[in-house]
Amino acid sequence: MKSIQRLIYIFLLFLFTASIAYATEYYVDKNATGSNNGSSWTNAWQSLSAISWNSIQPGDVIYVSGGSDSTQYNEQLTIGKSGTAGNPVTIIAGKYSPSPGGHNGRVIIDGGSSRTHSIYVQNKNYVTIKGFELRHATMGVEIEDNASNVILDSLNIYDFQGQAGIMLNGASTYTIDYTTIRNCRIVSYGYYNGQTDGIYAQRCQRTLLHDTYIHQRNQDPSAHTDCLQAYLTNGWVIYNNFFINDSVYSPEGGGTPMILGSQGTNPVIIYNNFLYMGGIWDPSGNQNSSLWTRWYSQGTMPPTWVIHNTVVVNGPRCRAFIQEYDAITINNMLTEFSTSGGMANLEESLPHAIPVDSTRHNLFWRSWSGAGFSGQFTGNGHTGSVSGWSSWTDTYGGTGVNADPLFVHKFGFEPDQGALDGELQAGSPAINAGEDAESYINYLNATYNLEGDWALQWKDINGNPRDNTPTIGAYEYSTVPVELVLLTATVAEDNNVVLNWTTASENNNSGWNIERRIKNNDNTFSSWNNLGFVNGSGTSTENKDYTFTDKNIVSADYQYRLQQVDFDGTKSYSSIVEVVVDLVPADFALYQNYPNPFNPATTIKFDVSKSSFVNITVYNSIGEKIETIVNEQLEPGIYNVKFDATKLPSGFYIYRFTSADNVFTKKMILIK
Repeated sequence: MKSIQRLIYIFLLFLFTASIAYATEYYVDKNATGSNNGSSWTNAWQSLSAISWNSIQPGDVIYVSGGSDSTQYNEQLTIGKSGTAGNPVTIIAGKYSPSPGGHNGRVIIDGGSSRTHSIYVQNKNYVTIKGFELRHATMGVEIEDNASNVILDSLNIYDFQGQAGIMLNGASTYTIDYTTIRNCRIVSYGYYNGQTDGIYAQRCQRTLLHDTYIHQRNQDPSAHTDCLQAYLTNGWVIYNNFFINDSVYSPEGGGTPMILGSQGTNPVIIYNNFLYMGGIWDPSGNQNSSLWTRWYSQGTMPPTWVIHNTVVVNGPRCRAFIQEYDAITINNMLTEFSTSGGMANLEESLPHAIPVDSTRHNLFWRSWSGAGFSGQFTGNGHTGSVSGWSSWTDTYGGTGVNADPLFVHKFGFEPDQGALDGELQAGSPAINAGEDAESYINYLNATYNLEGDWALQWKDINGNPRDNTPTIGAYEYSTVPVELVLLTATVAEDNNVVLNWTTASENNNSGWNIERRIKNNDNTFSSWNNLGFVNGSGTSTENKDYTFTDKNIVSADYQYRLQQVDFDGTKSYSSIVEVVVDLVPADFALYQNYPNPFNPATTIKFDVSKSSFVNITVYNSIGEKIETIVNEQLEPGIYNVKFDATKLPSGFYIYRFTSADNVFTKKMILIK
């Protein structure tokens, strides 16, 4: 009997161990020199198209090299294998690998202005894609037809040339299920001829979007360009995101930071987001909104909660919020800044009146007039139109605040709309004016089984905790326990940036995280990066001086800020200081153009160590002069010059640098 039990035990143990999926690591590196079978960095596959998907099993991980600085892959990544629950197929940038040395640079998948996708996922399930930079394709990522449990993580998508940075495109109703988009950055061209939505989603359900920055800059006057557009979808959880649509002078009316077409029984949860629409400045432009919950009269209206969002309009012909399906709308800022031509803070566009008791403790503000309401509302025994703030509160029994929110940013006067946020000044009427909505957060988590990444936290967009008298909007305001009286950033003689700051008093101060961001070539800024931590002095009533040196510096425009941290974990931010670093190189130099190969434009970098007359001329492969791109007296510095080969045929080209004492020559390849 014991031997039979032992045999049964061994058999069951065999079945259990046989069912465990053991992950295998594979590698892609276009500069690999080994056997190219994907087994190691040395033997890596040399292209994304060389991945042997027949070898990939659920749970496997594919690392893609970014080199020591960056590596560009001029091809499409097509996902060729599904994972399983608990064992996804993961394709991820090399910096996340167990041995990232020499492979932790930027992984760029370039569409070459000709490919439809940088990354394509069709009819695949349980796939995680992380850490790539995607550009110059019609779409950065498309998930198409039938797919479930696909995670898009930490993708930097910009300069896409068509419908969307991320496209979710179901074959039929809700055939794309459980997509997660998180920690991504999506920025459109400043001008592109056609639609360039940040995210476009149709025929999908149960989509999670969080901690993502979307900046819609497209100024094409005939294009409708949204940060997020959804059509015939069923259920969203959207939290801690930035949706920014720049001002437009457009007959089309630009686009909408969020136009969310949804239906069905899955919940729509819009929580802790910053939405900004810069206004429609063409006097005949189509009217728009910053937030638009859209119902296409198909299926049932979804159960919806809109809680603790900061919604801003700067300019005419735009509402803050158009509501087309029922929602619990609590603790939101619905604010508009304009000299004339502004519209309602809240517009009803349902088949019935909006119940006033479901729209509670929001802040309504229009800089040119009192609060504005459009459509039909019902409350306090009345149904009809709301004529103004006293009508809202006295006649219909509405709640909330009608006052200037006192934002830190002066909307309409900021040069970079992409850097805007909803932080508040001291004395804002929104402070402690919100309803205690924690019970709603707990209810949503419990009712809809929101766990892990999906779970909502009773915290603001920056992770600051809320209490039972929260600040209205996405940004919680708390009294800073540290009196910071001075913060400066200077370039030292060794070309490092030195931060100095002084406090007049400190209370419960653990210290400061030092954060930095860099201006990109398109004049937007990168995400904030943490450089290190400086210990505080706990509690003190004396002046304290602090310093931090940033040694990881190249020529660029930098912004710095301090994140002050209490011992209890409470955080707050300092103002931003900016410094321009213009390094003087030790010698003359000419660098390899980037990208290379290229189509149709590339950038040539060169160093000038002393004041000199510099000439850079491009020649074709038989020595014929094509174009002189630099021919002038230059002061010491690091320079970048763009070469546009739109009118030239494919082939090898030579660029030659000449100064009084130096001649350098390099080759570049144009591929069309």
